[in-house]
Amino acid sequence: VEQFKISPNPALNSAFLTLNANISFNAKIIVTDFMGKTVLAQNVFVNAGANTIALNNISQLHNGMYVVQVTGDGVKISGKLIISK
Repeated sequence: VEQFKISPNPALNSAFLTLNANISFNAKIIVTDFMGKTVLAQNVFVNAGANTIALNNISQLHNGMYVVQVTGDGVKISGKLIISK
């Protein structure tokens, strides 16, 4: 993965991951809170090239900072997501 971005950030009710992948792969997206507890998880297929993936159900998250991890096929990347309502 060459490029990874979470937007908008801070987010209110929706957010998207934008990433540019070298290969296609099955990925798991995990969102954890500041204590490391998984609060959201979703499986997605990432195509080689540019991808925009909606983060599902973030409207249920409380204000705060979260870590978004994308893993799969040797790929492990993460970024911070701030929820501000």
